[in-house]
Order: sequence, then C-alpha cells, then structure tokens
Amino acid sequence: MSTSRSVFISYGDKTSMSIALHLRDLILSLPFRRIDPWVAEPDIQSGQRWGMELARQLDQAQLGVLCMTVHNKRNPWMAFEAGALAKHLDAARVIPYLIDLPIEDLEDPFKQFQAVVADEQGTQRLIMQLHQLDEGTNTPERSMRETLARAWPEYH
Repeated sequence: MSTSRSVFISYGDKTSMSIALHLRDLILSLPFRRIDPWVAEPDIQSGQRWGMELARQLDQAQLGVLCMTVHNKRNPWMAFEAGALAKHLDAARVIPYLIDLPIEDLEDPFKQFQAVVADEQGTQRLIMQLHQLDEGTNTPERSMRETLARAWPEYH
C-alpha cells in the first residue's frame, strides 16, 4: 500500500495565505486517496518548533505549490522554499500558482518552473497533476474534473 503524498502549499502574504488555505480546503474536498496538502498555518501545531516542522515538510513533499501575488513575487522566503523543494524532487514538481500575477511578470528563480494561473482552468491543471500523483486512486480523471467543476463556484 502506498503512503500519502505530501503537497507543500507556500504563501508569502495575506492574500496568498487566504488562497493557500482555500486551495488546501479544495484539495481536501476532492476524492483523493493519498494526497495530503500542508499549509504552515494552520498545520503547524501550537508548541511545535516551526522551523523543524517546516524543514520536515519541505523534505517530505512530493509536490510544491507556490501561491504567488504581485506583492510576494520577490519574497526571499518563498524563493528558499522553492529551492528546497526543487533540490530534492526528482521531477522538480514546483508549481507557481499565480493569483494576480501575469505569467510574463514571473521572475527567477520562479520562472524556471511551469506556472499555472489561479483561475478555473489553471486550477484544473493543478488538480489533474495531483490526480496523477495520487497512486492507487480509483477515481477516473473525468469524475475528478466533474467534481472540481461542481466545487469551483464555492472555491472561487
């Protein structure tokens, strides 16, 4: 039996934190079997050493999603997290999730990764990548797309 696949969701400001939490909730609402989204707030528990937990999550993640805005596109902490994720992931599955940031405004080091826009189509691309990562799933791709289409109005 496969273990869960950790998805590290990064944010760098209030807007991107809100989107990160919504994305986490959306992923949890979908019929994944082994996808475990992680967002520092609220997933770091009171009393935990946040730096140690963050390092553990970065090390265990199979995919990283960077919730990016025009205000955090130069955030050094997000660049650190992107680098930590890319360093240990064979396929470098780091996805910039662009909230209000046009793709052409994406800068290094983030522009080396294939980005998606945080709209319905881009979110569907992201969810379908998670579907592929979800080993042992018995949910057909079509069913996942239909479930996401129904969930999108509430998420957005």
